[in-house]
Amino acid sequence: MLGSADEANPAMWKWLEAQYSLEALSSAWGAVVLGYAGFLVLERLVPAQRNPGVREFAADVRANLVYFLLNPVALFLGGWLSSPAARYLGGPQFRINLAAFGPGPVGGFLLAFVPIFVFDLFYYWFHRFQHEWPWLWEVHRLHHSEQVLNVTTNFRHHWLEEFFRAFFIVLPMNWLIRIGPASSAVAALLISQWSSFFHANIRVGLGPLTGLVTGPQYHRIHHSIESKHAGKNYAGFFPLWDWVFGTYWRPARGDWPETGLSDTNGIWGFREMVLSPFAGWWRTLRGASRLARTPRPKGTRAVVKQ
Repeated sequence: MLGSADEANPAMWKWLEAQYSLEALSSAWGAVVLGYAGFLVLERLVPAQRNPGVREFAADVRANLVYFLLNPVALFLGGWLSSPAARYLGGPQFRINLAAFGPGPVGGFLLAFVPIFVFDLFYYWFHRFQHEWPWLWEVHRLHHSEQVLNVTTNFRHHWLEEFFRAFFIVLPMNWLIRIGPASSAVAALLISQWSSFFHANIRVGLGPLTGLVTGPQYHRIHHSIESKHAGKNYAGFFPLWDWVFGTYWRPARGDWPETGLSDTNGIWGFREMVLSPFAGWWRTLRGASRLARTPRPKGTRAVVKQ
């Protein structure tokens, strides 16, 4: 679990804890498998680009297995290390009572989007930092190494991803706002299936809804290998945050670019999937150490290139 915050007792923390607890992950397996099956069929019927070959799909399966097997370790460490900070910071600064706005099952379903909307603001900045800060990019690089974007890319994350989310998303949300009562079951289903949907290799445009909710075409722009799309469409679910912070790119009709990174084919082995950030951090530290030992003329200083 993401640790205890009973002293502060924030409803938002409890909602996020339910999202990322071992219980939530295990209960979501059925929905994940069914979602994968459905989107894999759609990817064969209406593909946006070519579908993954045998070796590419095998790499995706490896990445998903590593994520699901090691993710509990990251969840435990992130929760354990961030809980003292959550207790110290206290909060929340603002409270929203959802029950006052929409009683009944329909209202409950619609209001499940409210905590996701708030979550997406914090996710936006964490995701942007992952691209702009070299040390966080080492963790996020596995996700973007996918050359053939498809539904399995949804869980093609390094297992340390959730560890850093505890500090960049859960902790500040816990301090800022309390939203309750939030339906964690509904929200968990929405997040997992929605994220699978917009990673899927399906040629489905959302038309006028493109600027309101994230779909396959909008998110493909973020994974695009084309330089003009770099640094665009960071929002996970609501493009509004991209529009507010100046990173919005509305895809043109028929705009389905190829994806991936120019320095890798994305076919990684188990060892690389588990250890790649640590190897990257070590190379950076070793390079900085060598540079520090290099004699320099007086009046100059060392600059480390990331």
